[in-house]
Amino acid sequence: MSLTKKLTKTGMGDPKPSDRVWVKQASSGLVGYLVMRDGVQKVKLDRPDPYALRPYDVQNWSPMGDELDNRLPRMALAQVQWAADQSLLRVLGTHSQAGREWRSVPQSKKIQFMTDGPTSGPGMRRHLDRRRKLWLYVKEAMLGLVEGDAAAKVGQ
Repeated sequence: MSLTKKLTKTGMGDPKPSDRVWVKQASSGLVGYLVMRDGVQKVKLDRPDPYALRPYDVQNWSPMGDELDNRLPRMALAQVQWAADQSLLRVLGTHSQAGREWRSVPQSKKIQFMTDGPTSGPGMRRHLDRRRKLWLYVKEAMLGLVEGDAAAKVGQ
């Protein structure tokens, strides 16, 4: 079935799950499927938000093929590391530090966390070693599941 037929088959521009053409953006690792919106081909990101659309451009998006790429974007690893860190903070009794959800963290802090791991906050110095070890353990546990050089840099 041609791509155009797949995109218009369901009427709303969204193909049935079995007919979706999955694509991946090389620069960011974003994953989505092709849809038509107002006669223009777009990428619907694989997120619950129905408005999470990006312009489709052949140079930036590549088809994933029948076998979906199992490797996760670096941001997915950071989310798992963040969840583990927040759980550890709760177990250690520092509930006030553990209340922040990943989606509410500013982008600059996310990048810092992805690169350097947890940092000490007010009264958090004594737990920093444990938090950093957990951050590295999660990174090592996901070795081979994360795309790019993130998995190759474990332990550096």
